[in-house]
Amino acid sequence: MLKWSATILDAFEEGRERPPEDAANLVLKLASGQADALSGRHISVREDIEAMIVNFDEID
Repeated sequence: MLKWSATILDAFEEGRERPPEDAANLVLKLASGQADALSGRHISVREDIEAMIVNFDEID
């Protein structure tokens, strides 16, 4: 925690935090299998998961 606490505090101070619902919605989308084509990729709550699924063929 000490290693990341400054980074986390910076995110809140800069307004980059996200509501917990964003993480829950991402988990639900991943668990549903709708994003299986994106397996092995790093996906953040900041990503437009719907666009990534639609444009999967263009993602390297």
